[in-house]
Amino acid sequence: MAVVEPGLHYGLGRSLRSPDMDNDPLWLFSRFDPAEAEVVGDVVRTRGRMT
Repeated sequence: MAVVEPGLHYGLGRSLRSPDMDNDPLWLFSRFDPAEAEVVGDVVRTRGRMT
């Protein structure tokens, strides 16, 4: 959470504790299927779109 913009801490904590339609952590984070992901280096990158 140290890298998150200070004004987002309150809403983010609430979203992670009890996500709902108004407090959805997926607005800030992405998720992936580990079975479809592979490590290709030391740097973490994502490519895709939010749906």
